[in-house]
Amino acid sequence: MTNSTTTTKTTPPFASTRRVKAAAQKWAKNTTAAPSWKRSNPLTTTTTRARANAFEMGVTSGLKRASNFRLNAVDTEAPSSSSSSNKIETPFGTIDLPQLPELPKLELPNASSSSSSSSPSSSSQQQDAIAQIARQFAKTMEDSIPKDVQKNVFRAQYTAAVSARFLFFLTNGVVASRGGSRADVDGVGVASAVAKILLEENNIDTKPFEDTIRPMVRAADANLTTAGNSPEKESEGMTEEAARDVSAFLEAHMSAILSVFREEMELIENEEYKFPYDMNPVTAPSYQTNLLQVLRISRDNIRDQQQKVQPRRQRKDGGQDLLSTFEIDEKRYPKYYAQNFHYQTDGWLSNESARLYDFQVETLFLGSADAMRRRCLPHLNKYLKSQRKNAKLLDVATGTGRFLTFVRDNNPELECTAQDLSPFYLAKTRDNHKAFDKNGGKLTLLEANAEDMSTLEDGSFDAVTCVYLFHELPPEAQKNVVKEMSRVLKPGGKLFFVDSAQRGDGKRMNMEKEIDQALENFPVFSHEPYYRAYSELDLKNLFKEVGGLDCEAEELAWVSKTFVFQKPGGDESSAMNGASVTELRDDDEDVDESVLAAANELKAEMRNSTVAPVVEEIEQKPAVEEITWAGEASTKEIFEQVTPEVIEEKEDEQN
Repeated sequence: MTNSTTTTKTTPPFASTRRVKAAAQKWAKNTTAAPSWKRSNPLTTTTTRARANAFEMGVTSGLKRASNFRLNAVDTEAPSSSSSSNKIETPFGTIDLPQLPELPKLELPNASSSSSSSSPSSSSQQQDAIAQIARQFAKTMEDSIPKDVQKNVFRAQYTAAVSARFLFFLTNGVVASRGGSRADVDGVGVASAVAKILLEENNIDTKPFEDTIRPMVRAADANLTTAGNSPEKESEGMTEEAARDVSAFLEAHMSAILSVFREEMELIENEEYKFPYDMNPVTAPSYQTNLLQVLRISRDNIRDQQQKVQPRRQRKDGGQDLLSTFEIDEKRYPKYYAQNFHYQTDGWLSNESARLYDFQVETLFLGSADAMRRRCLPHLNKYLKSQRKNAKLLDVATGTGRFLTFVRDNNPELECTAQDLSPFYLAKTRDNHKAFDKNGGKLTLLEANAEDMSTLEDGSFDAVTCVYLFHELPPEAQKNVVKEMSRVLKPGGKLFFVDSAQRGDGKRMNMEKEIDQALENFPVFSHEPYYRAYSELDLKNLFKEVGGLDCEAEELAWVSKTFVFQKPGGDESSAMNGASVTELRDDDEDVDESVLAAANELKAEMRNSTVAPVVEEIEQKPAVEEITWAGEASTKEIFEQVTPEVIEEKEDEQN
C-alpha cells in the first residue's frame, strides 16, 4: 500500500462568491415575490397566501441549491488574523466597514446522502432541516439589527399603513356621503393640515404658512358654487360650501385623530399588545390586501350609501324601514332592535349588512375605529396574564367579531364566547375567526339577547368585553344588560367596556366645542334614537348601582372612551401579585401538590382566631392610615401584632 500524504487546504471567505451570486440572480429571476414597496402596500394585488408561499418556496429552493454546491478547496493559506481588518481600500480612500455579527454555524443537509434516498420521509426531513436553517438565519439577522433601527422600521411601517388607511376611508366617506364620484380629497391639503398640527405641537408659529395651507376637501366642479344649480347637477359633485364644511370638521378633529394613531404606536412599541395583524401584508385577510376585493366592497358601499341610505335619511320614518321589509318576531327581537341603525340597509338582519358593516364603521371614523377599540387591549392583556391558563372571556354584542380577533391574536389560548342577537353577524364572526381557530383557543358562538343570557352560568367568565353597544340601547335595556354581565362575571373578574364619548369629555382634550357638536349631529346623521340619552348617562353610577361593579380605569381616544370595571369578591391579593389562592383547586392539573398544600395551609391560618381580631380591628380604623399603596399599613400592623403571638404559641407547643 502506498502511503499518501493528505494536504489540508482551507477555503477562504467568499471563495465561491461567483457561483453563489449566479445562483442568487437565477433564483431572483424565478421568484414571484412582489417588490418591497408593493408588499408593504395594503392594497397590493398579490394575495397574502400566494406571497407567503412564493417567499417560502424561494428560500427553500435557494437553500437547496446552495446545499448542492461543492466549495472547491483553493491552494492558498488561510488568512492571518492580522490581515482580517475591517477596512477596505477604494479609489476614494480607506473605508471602515461595520463589524458584522458572528453568524451561527448552519449545518446544511448532506446533498450526496440525501440524493441516494428518495423516500418521502427523507425528503420531509430535509425540508424540515432547511426550514429550521431559514428560521435560524432570520432570527440572527433580526437580532443583528440595532434596536433603534428596528424602531424606525416599525414606525415607518405603522405610519405608512395608517396614512394609507386614513386617506382611503376619507375618500370613501366623502364620495359616499356627498353623492358624487367626482368629489375630490386633496392629498396635499391633508398633508399640509397634518404638517400644521405637528408644527403647532412643537410651538412653531404657523402664520407665515397659512396662505399655503389648502383645504383637505375641495369642490369637484366650480360651476356648483352658484345658487341656481339644478338638483341634477348638484348630485354630480360637492359644492364649495360643503367642501369647506367637511374641511373645517377635519381640521378641527385632525389633531385628535393623529393622537389616536400616535398613542397606539407607543403602546405597540412598549409591547402592550401586538402589531395589528391586519396592518401586516403577510397576515392581513385577503379582503384587505386583494385590490379587486377592496374595490368591490368600496363600490358596493358607495352604491348602498347613495342609492339606499341617503334616500332613507331624507325620510322621517327612514329609521323604521326594516319593519316594512321584514316580518319581525317580537319574542325573538326586541322592538328597539328592529330598526335601521345608521340608516343601515336591512338593519342587523342580513348577510349583506354584516359584510359591509366593518367597512362602513371605518369610513365613519376615517380608519381609526379599530385603533379606538384596541385601547382597552393593554388593560385586558395585563389582566389575563394574571389569570389561570384556561381563562374564559365573553364578548357581549360581538357583531362581526372584529374586536375579538385582536383579543385572540394577542391571547391565542384564550377560551372565548361571542354573543350576538343577529345570526347573520355571528356567521360573519365565524368567517373572521377561521385564521385564529388554529392557535389553540376555543371559540363558541352564542345567539342570544344580551338582556337575557340565561344559558350562561353565574360567575362563569374571568373577563367580559362589550364594545359599542350601550349607545344603541334604551335605558331599561341598559340596566338589564349590566345585570347580566355582572351575573356571569366571576367574583374579582373584570369588565372591559368601550363606547362613544359623552358630553363633557371634550374638556379633557381641549375640544369641548368640537366634541359636543359632533355628539349633537351624530344621532341625526346616523339614526341613533337613544344616543342623546346615552351622552348624558352617568356610566360609573349605572354599573355601580345596577351591577355592583367598581370603576378601575377610564381613558379617552378621540370620540371613544374605555372603562375597566371590577366585580368585588375573590381574592383581593390577586390585584397586587397576580395570584389568587382561592383559584387553586384540588382538580387543577397545573398546580403543584406542594403549592396547593401551602395554599390550603395559608387559608387555614387566615381563618385562625389569632389573625381575625387584628384584621377586624385594623379595618375599623380610618382609611387615612393607608397612605402609600393599598393594604401597606394593614399588612405592617398585622405582622407586627400577629408574628410575636404566633411565635409564642409555637414555643408553648414545643415546651
